[in-house]
Amino acid sequence: MSGEAHEKDTKSLEEFRLGGFTYSLQTNELKDENGNAVHLRSQSTEVLEYLVRRHGELVSKSDLIENVWSDTFVTDDSLVQCIADIRRALNDTEHRIVQTLTKKGYKLEAIPVSDDTLDSSGNSGPISFRITSKFGSSWFLVLIVLAFVTGVSIFTWWNTATDFEPIDSATLNFPLPEKPSIAVLAFDDLSQGADKGYLSDAISEEIIARLSHFPDFFVIARSSSFFYRDKALAVRDVATELGVRYILEGSQQKAGDRLRVAAQLIDATDGNTIWAATYDRDLVDVFDVQEEITRTIAATLERNITLAEYDRLLRQPTESLAAYELVNRGRSARKKFTPEGNQEAKLLSEKALELDPGYSEAYFSLAWVHINCFRWEWCGDQPHEGALDRAFMAARKAVQLDPDSSLAYWTLANATMQSGDLEQALIEYDRSIALNPNSAGVLADSTEVLVYLGQMDEAIARIQAAIRLNPHHPDWYLWTLAWAQYFAGEYEAGLASIQKMANMPNLARRTQAALYVRLDRMDEAWATIDELLENAPDYTIASQEHSLRGKFRDPGAADRFYDDLRKAGLPD
Repeated sequence: MSGEAHEKDTKSLEEFRLGGFTYSLQTNELKDENGNAVHLRSQSTEVLEYLVRRHGELVSKSDLIENVWSDTFVTDDSLVQCIADIRRALNDTEHRIVQTLTKKGYKLEAIPVSDDTLDSSGNSGPISFRITSKFGSSWFLVLIVLAFVTGVSIFTWWNTATDFEPIDSATLNFPLPEKPSIAVLAFDDLSQGADKGYLSDAISEEIIARLSHFPDFFVIARSSSFFYRDKALAVRDVATELGVRYILEGSQQKAGDRLRVAAQLIDATDGNTIWAATYDRDLVDVFDVQEEITRTIAATLERNITLAEYDRLLRQPTESLAAYELVNRGRSARKKFTPEGNQEAKLLSEKALELDPGYSEAYFSLAWVHINCFRWEWCGDQPHEGALDRAFMAARKAVQLDPDSSLAYWTLANATMQSGDLEQALIEYDRSIALNPNSAGVLADSTEVLVYLGQMDEAIARIQAAIRLNPHHPDWYLWTLAWAQYFAGEYEAGLASIQKMANMPNLARRTQAALYVRLDRMDEAWATIDELLENAPDYTIASQEHSLRGKFRDPGAADRFYDDLRKAGLPD
């Protein structure tokens, strides 16, 4: 469509719906669903007006700056602030209404208000959306190939490959994905003994991991699935909260060398069980049971996956059940995110490797131990010197043993980021994501390197995608989101994100204080740094500089962060 034709069409229309809001070109007013005016700064209003007149089209940053600030020289920061202002006014936290097309510009999703879009009261009602793909059921594979061939990020293709269309599913917390969507709940453990809980969790986690590798599925992350352990909620309610259609639940019971596993797959839209089975096996056959359950689910939900794809993704991770249990115990210890937990994970990973020197995931776990030693100085009985080299050795060994392991490339990506080789780190992160598109942890972790590279829009898109995959995410997701929003200039949104944390780590107060400074809330900034120093009296600007040295492609971004911390009272 030409600009001239579009302008002609728009002139005949006066009101547009933006999510649950309406905007009038006649009065230049934005109103909420109750008809109340929503305040916007004058420049933000001009940006919104221009986007509305060009709704549905890609509008470049240079086009916006030229038309809104025609007589004034401004930098991209002014435009970014206006876009952030508009998104806050529209509650567009997921950037669905004002979409960013990385390195290209913005696109506004607006619907002209006409008689057929008004409700019985004459007001335009809120609308919900479902993400759909222009590329069909194999869309993500197409994106991966295109990204690899062209060198364009997977998430750039995501932005251009998705539309939002109306659905009448107001009861959903999230719109149902177009792909088959599933949450695997923590299996009940009916066993007795000191190791109660480990095997049942391991069975559930392994099924999640195996299903996650299929790009044609949408799989909720483990921490969100396990959130419902011991909660008396109906399956339909769980599915509604998570925004999925299918739920897998089950139980396991170990008695001596025998194992019983029961599982059932439920379609939560009607509450019907579409498949159920019970497996009575020898304990050493636990991997076969996991594979059969995964294979059956995959075949039930998507019949176009070939047997070759099953065989590639469903390999048995180790011949040693004892090594398997040690690695799962090590994962639990590592997730405590403490020096003691890191040391425990190191010992358990090393014991697992003594039992099976070819176990890739044990090297993955050991690599994280060494990364934590290098970054946080959680080294226990090992020297801090050479920690990054040890992390690289373990990560590369994990990749060598299993070149199709998303986890292996994840640790290699993080170690590479710690070394300061940001471009290569992003390549490794994208390899990990391509191998497991449903890994919320990798998506969230990759946000950090994008911030260092200055790719703020994509950084925010990734952490928000991770939150969708893992609605009951750990608190550090919110810290990461707030940190990215700070560097993107979205200060109010960043503060809102960090204040949602249930238990704020002490170092997260650095980000919170810097956001307060940017919002000119100095009393709160000073109080936040006072609290940080109560818990870490020796922490200084020099400590912060050490952790970020050489990582930002734009050193000025780091300098602005340090200056904000100085203004908040952090000593040099």
